[in-house]
Amino acid sequence: MMIYLLTVTLVWAAGLALYLGLLKKVPTYGFNRVFLLTTLFGGLLVPFIPVWSGGPEALPALLRNAVVQLPGVVITASGSPAIIEASTTPWWLVLYGCGAAAAVGLLACSIYRLIQLYRKSTIVSASGELTIRNTGRPIAPFSFAKSLFVSDWNALNESEQEVLARHETAHYTHFHALDNVLASVIMVLVWFHPLAYVLRRELRLVHEFQADAHTLTEIDARSYREVLLRQQLSAPNLSLVASFAHSPLKTRFAMMTNKFNQSQLWRLGAALLCMMLVVAACTKEEIDDTEVANLIADQMDGDLLSAADAADIEGMELTSVDTVIVFDPETYEESVTVIYNYEDATTNRSKSVQKKLSGKASANFEVPPPPPPPPTEMFRSQEVYKVVEQMPMFPGCDNSAGYTEELKECSMQKMLEFIYGNITYPASARNAGVEGTGVVSFIVGTDGEVLEPKVMRNPSKDKGSQIAKDFEKELLKITSEMPVWIPGRQAGKDVQVRFNLPVKFKLA
Repeated sequence: MMIYLLTVTLVWAAGLALYLGLLKKVPTYGFNRVFLLTTLFGGLLVPFIPVWSGGPEALPALLRNAVVQLPGVVITASGSPAIIEASTTPWWLVLYGCGAAAAVGLLACSIYRLIQLYRKSTIVSASGELTIRNTGRPIAPFSFAKSLFVSDWNALNESEQEVLARHETAHYTHFHALDNVLASVIMVLVWFHPLAYVLRRELRLVHEFQADAHTLTEIDARSYREVLLRQQLSAPNLSLVASFAHSPLKTRFAMMTNKFNQSQLWRLGAALLCMMLVVAACTKEEIDDTEVANLIADQMDGDLLSAADAADIEGMELTSVDTVIVFDPETYEESVTVIYNYEDATTNRSKSVQKKLSGKASANFEVPPPPPPPPTEMFRSQEVYKVVEQMPMFPGCDNSAGYTEELKECSMQKMLEFIYGNITYPASARNAGVEGTGVVSFIVGTDGEVLEPKVMRNPSKDKGSQIAKDFEKELLKITSEMPVWIPGRQAGKDVQVRFNLPVKFKLA
């Protein structure tokens, strides 16, 4: 979820910055509208593009920093049955649900008020494609779909009626109501995101610019401004409608005199190009074999392996190292060849990689460097993910149905049961009445082994005390004794994933 939100924020921020910096004052309202809609909806869809998780380097570094916090476990000093402090529903999900419910409620109120106005209003006439409805209450004129709502249509003079009809017809013919409905639905989903509100505001302002430009093709600009000023009343707070006097009039008046010229074309092209680059940066394609080979070669001491050799030995184990020394009595030089032998037991493949050294006898010969670590060790020093497509699973659950929510819940439960069954409350801390919460970090490797356990937070505030040492020893012990996990997977490959495990020591 964190990766998704960061990606959405990145796309929205880039699109909004480009719009405000390059496009807002350019009177290409159709283009601006499409750009804002693409930014709003594209930001939500970009993370779902298939190549998003194509390889180990496919995610930007910024989006790989959210460490997964495992469910906490309470360890009591009484030795009573397991007391698990693991909420099945995360606090942030509860908060999101409450906010979404409130957003749904506000949207429902807007719909209800619109329905009430529709029911209580009376049809007075039709103007072109619009149906004119009198509401009988003092409101600013607004439209939704084919209906134009006004306080009293007959109280308006002919000029005002023509202006209103043309303006709201423009909203209808350009399907602005559809934009408003879709934007309101998005606001329910991302009610907490400030950029969503800014994008919706700019989109609705573009609607007004577009309707103004359409109206001014038939109406004198001065007369149009006068009608706008006379109708500047309190518009209804309905997120779905297009209000005649909803947007800032000063900004609208300024845009009415703004004319497009060809010298502004570069702004449109620059905005499109920059937005395409942002999307491309968020959807980097899968790493090819050459990149993987170069990465392995770098890990194996520079020029020890060529890219081709590194690709050949991927997945194989180092079985032996041979050293062949040849002395030339005529030149008093000797050559040293180090041969690294790799094998893959599953496919019966083998590969020998040679590195040749030469130099003066007894003078320049150096002991060849130690052999590189086996591939399993080598990959442990590579990318460590925080969130992947399929998170590592603690063993003991039936995974025949695949990666499901039930499997994840079962895995967490098995892990908590293991921890409580194997950890003890340090006697020194119990006798001294010390309690607190510790956090231990560890990595689940590509082979499922638990790597690099490290205490990030000690339950004891006195870091140098024996109690703190006992707490740390217990936290490291329980982590190191974990059985082999089912490794996490990203783009169909086993990868390393880091976890943080909170453990609360509490005196009964």
